[in-house]
Amino acid sequence: MIATKQTLPLAALALSLLQPASAAYDLIVSHAGASFFDGWTFATGYDNTTNGDVFWKSDSNVAYVDNAGRAILKVDNVTDVPYNEKRNSVKLYSKNYYRPGTVWVMDASHVPVGCSVWPALFTQGTKWPEHGEIDIFEVVNNESANQYALHTTAGCTASPNATLGQSGTAGPTSCNQAENSGSGCTVRDGNRASAGEGFNANGGGVYVAAFETSGINIWFFSRDSIPAALGAAADNIDLTTLGTPSASYSGSTCDINRYFGSQQLTLDITLCGDFAGGPTILEQTCPALIAPQTCYTTYVLDSRNYDRAYFEINYLNVYGTSDSIDPELSTGGQASVTRSSSSAVQTQTATRSGASRSMTVTGTTTGAGGNTLPTQTPNSGAGSLNVAVWIGGAAAVVAAWGLL
Repeated sequence: MIATKQTLPLAALALSLLQPASAAYDLIVSHAGASFFDGWTFATGYDNTTNGDVFWKSDSNVAYVDNAGRAILKVDNVTDVPYNEKRNSVKLYSKNYYRPGTVWVMDASHVPVGCSVWPALFTQGTKWPEHGEIDIFEVVNNESANQYALHTTAGCTASPNATLGQSGTAGPTSCNQAENSGSGCTVRDGNRASAGEGFNANGGGVYVAAFETSGINIWFFSRDSIPAALGAAADNIDLTTLGTPSASYSGSTCDINRYFGSQQLTLDITLCGDFAGGPTILEQTCPALIAPQTCYTTYVLDSRNYDRAYFEINYLNVYGTSDSIDPELSTGGQASVTRSSSSAVQTQTATRSGASRSMTVTGTTTGAGGNTLPTQTPNSGAGSLNVAVWIGGAAAVVAAWGLL
């Protein structure tokens, strides 16, 4: 049979270009329950990538699995910090690096919120920004809508017709980290429960990010609208069942193989820093600072400001193919696809008011997952920001990012 060429309507053609090349993927790694922390490495030391006012820790004050099997990652909300000291928090790096043909799914019941608070779930290559960055979840202070972004070198852009294939609102279309005050090519989620107090009051939701050679697509589903195909026990995922993504970056305007290397997941909560702590940014959703007040002196020293600054994660699953995990860069393997609940891991029973001020610790506390945790120098990221550009261009950032 000889195939005949057919002409698609323009709208249908535009949508077809945004569809993933492959739709179905199998579960290859599951971070869930007592073994949640087994597939991660904890950062230690201070935040040297975004100049946040935190020390990265791995103890049970900032990372544990609760009695319901949920992973808690939090800012220390117990200790009052002496002036010139930093507050303890947590930053995780996945032991695996992932190639195109990978889908990440995070189900969370609570995300960090509060003035000075800067949480993020993002991916990054080994060299930044040459190997790219994908911001899946990133907000600051009391923002109510999540912002997605790509950070690359010059040449990668978001499609000017992106609104045909996404529900979010596009910001700058250039993904070049050197432009637009380092914001990348952004999309603001239209769902006001995609972050902040709205997310938490609604019982949370699910983020899905598909990293494919045909493009990068990210979905958000509130708790009451999660598709039946998504769940901790789902052994595969079919992207065609998820509907219109919140953010869509087509490979037709950004060559994924050129601008993105294998990606490592990062999950963290920093404070103040180059983005959240700038007065112009902070005052969008928090009280105005009066000189000589700073983000640090106003918020970081007082533990009571961080009762809401925690992730409560039900699971973080990774779907892909036999080629998704990069064997040259990865150390985690695929063993965690076996959902074990017997792993040695720190657990806590807590009377919770903001992931608990008063805690009873049970089990081992030698580090989440029972691991011996090495000192690690973090990669540049969430966005590993150009400090001079961010501080000098604060007004431009507000305009470019569409902060609320």
